[in-house]
Order: sequence, then C-alpha cells, then structure tokens
Amino acid sequence: MLYCLLLFFLSACLGSAQAQSSAANQADALFPRLLAAIRQIQVIDTHAHPALPGDPEMEALFFAADGLTAMEPFSLPVRLRSTNLEYVQALQVLYDYPYPDLSPEHVKELATLKQQKRAALGVIYFNTVLDKAGIAVSLANRVGMTSAPLERQRFKWVAFIDAYLFPLNNSVYKKMNADYQVFFSSEEKLLKRYLDQVETSSKPRRFDDYLRFVRESLARLKADGAIAVNFEAAYLRSLHFDDPSQRQARRIYERYLNSTNVPEDEYRDLQDYLFRYLLREVTRLGLPVHVHTGFGIGNAFSLTGAQPLQLENILSDPEYRRTTFVLLHGSYPFTREAMLLAGKPNIYLELSGLTLLLYPADLARMLKDWLTFYPEKILFGTNAVVLSDLIGAEETYWLATETGRQALALALSEMVQEGHCDEAEALHMARLVLHDNAAKLYGLP
Repeated sequence: MLYCLLLFFLSACLGSAQAQSSAANQADALFPRLLAAIRQIQVIDTHAHPALPGDPEMEALFFAADGLTAMEPFSLPVRLRSTNLEYVQALQVLYDYPYPDLSPEHVKELATLKQQKRAALGVIYFNTVLDKAGIAVSLANRVGMTSAPLERQRFKWVAFIDAYLFPLNNSVYKKMNADYQVFFSSEEKLLKRYLDQVETSSKPRRFDDYLRFVRESLARLKADGAIAVNFEAAYLRSLHFDDPSQRQARRIYERYLNSTNVPEDEYRDLQDYLFRYLLREVTRLGLPVHVHTGFGIGNAFSLTGAQPLQLENILSDPEYRRTTFVLLHGSYPFTREAMLLAGKPNIYLELSGLTLLLYPADLARMLKDWLTFYPEKILFGTNAVVLSDLIGAEETYWLATETGRQALALALSEMVQEGHCDEAEALHMARLVLHDNAAKLYGLP
C-alpha cells in the first residue's frame, strides 16, 4: 500500500513538473511570436518632427533661432545622447553602417555617406527612412512643409497654432529667462508669417478683426493640408485656461496692442479667451487638437504647468465635447492621470517621446496599464527629431519604432500569460495601437 502511494505521489509530481515545463516553454515562445507578428504591422506615426539639420521650419519654438543651441545648456536623457550605442543598430539598418562603434573617424565617414544618400534620393529620401522603420504614414509637426524633402502621401502636416495666443508685446515673458527669449521671439515670427499669408500687413487694431484673421488663417492652414493642430503652450505657460468673457478679452487686446508694458495677469486672461476661441474654430474645421503634456526639455519648462489635469476644466466642459484632444507624450510622468482622462469620449493618449526616452521594459509596464483600460484610445508616435549632426530624425524614427514594437510585445505577452486576453486579441490590440486607432481618427488608409 505504501509503495502504491509513493508511486502515485511521484507520478503526480512528474506530471506537474512536465506541465510547468510545457507552460514555461509556451511562455518563452510567446514573446518572439508576438514580436514577429507585430513587426509586420505597418505603423501610423502620429507625432514626429521630420527634418534635416538646419531646417528653419522644423519647430515653432525655434523658428527664430538656431535650434536647441540657442537655449540655456541642459542635460539630455541618456537615450537621446549621441553616445548611445543603440543608434549603431539604427545606422546599420538605415545606411549599411559597417562598424560596431561611434568613433570619430567612423562618424566622419558616416556624415559623408548620409550626404550622398540624401542628394541621390531627393524627395523620396525620407520615404526610404519610413520604409526601413516599417512606418506607413508619419504626422509631421512643422511650421511648414516647403523646406524639407517630404512627400505628402507619406507625411501629413500638423500645424502649430500657439502663436495666435500671443498677439501683444511679449517683453514680460522674454525678460524671465533665456529660453523664453528664444521661444517668444519664434512665436512672434510665426504669427507674422500667418498674418502675411492672409495678406494682413499688421495686427488688426480691433479685436473682432483679429478674431476674423485667426479664423481665416486657420482655414488657410487646413486648405494647405493640415490634418491636425498642435499646442506647445506648456513650454510657454500653464495649461490651465480660465474662461474670461469676450468683452474682457477685447478690452485687454485693444488697450495694450501698442503697449510695451503688458500686465502678465491681464495678458493671461486674453490668452485664456483665445485658447477657447481656437478650440471652437478648429473643431468647426474638423481638426483634432494635439496638446503637449508632461515631460519637456529645458531649464524653463514647468512640469507642474504641463500636468494633464491642468486641462480638466476644458476637457470636462460640454462645450468642447466635439473637440478631439490628443494628449501628447503620454503625459509622462502623469501617465495614470492621462489614462483616466481618456475615459472621456473625445480624448486620446499618444506615446511619442516615451518611445525614445524609455527602454522597452519600462515602456511595457506603462502600456500594460493603458491596454487594460482603453486600448482603442492609444496612438503610437515616435517624436522623431534632429538631435545633433549625428543623431537625426532618421535614427530616432528607427529607435522609437523598434522600442514601441518591443514594448508592445512585452506588455501583451504578460497579458496573455495572465489570462487578460488570448493571443488573437493581443494582436488585435497591437494593430489598434500601431495603426487602426490613428487610421480611424485621421481618416487614413
């Protein structure tokens, strides 16, 4: 009898071990299988800054200055630095770079190779970059689309509209710090560009005429191909916008239009009114509104002012329920606050920036939270951008897309293993994030 019991016990243990071994083998195979399938999905990248070094139309905040070099010195996160060896793999894929390092002599050789390739390919140069990264369409956040070799079928324009918020003398801000000197000078130059485009020689004297100009200028942006608009206001002020009256806004505009001494509190009231006016007008035009939230670069940037809950009074206002809001950059580090805001029917979450800042395992933990709540509200983005002569939009396109694919595979593998979904549903969610949600929102194939 004792022998039979012992035999039964050993058999049960062996069966359990075999089952555990089989489950472990299946789990080990799940991640590479999901990743292989995810690599086949053609991406819609909903936020990027495609450009070549020195492009004056790349970024509204640097439209009147020499890019990042005009700001006060600040530290870039590790993954964005030119010493990051992850970029070696990007260079190998993009340019058949033959070296395993970024030594000065090899980088010099690379610079020549890049120039030759750009010259040879011309307007389709960036198309080949997208092809290598597996991106079907990229939304290009730019001042304009004329100074870069971007083919309009693959690159869809997102226009910057913060400049409309600051029609008065901006000395009160420029005096605060060196970064604001750069940013507000750029916004002034962009507003002048918009005025010129509608053949208005100067800012209108009457506020109602200024609103008419804004309305006509926004319509011009859409006619020129913009499929969305972008607010970078978090770099310039808090994202909390009150609700002053039009009468109050008119008084401030007309009183201080020609003044060099504009009280900051009154100027802020004017900006608050104009922000809400812009929301109404772009909604009428059917353009989604992208808003920079969360992490930003530079010493002047206020993380508190960029918290997504600063926008809650706007996002909860029934007047803007028909406005589509896209919270850029995952609102990092306020990712859970952003996730809960996405429960509102007109709010989407976007991943750009995080696909460059975070390593795949870290991004996967955040994505798992989001996928558990609102997978139909998540948009993929790269935030591809020129960081230096060595690391440009090309390399950041590739690294961000690779990071995003790996992070999705990691997050979804865990969800399958934990019984949240099966493998078919996991791949369905991957397609939503990488392509389908953006295709539906922007009317893309």
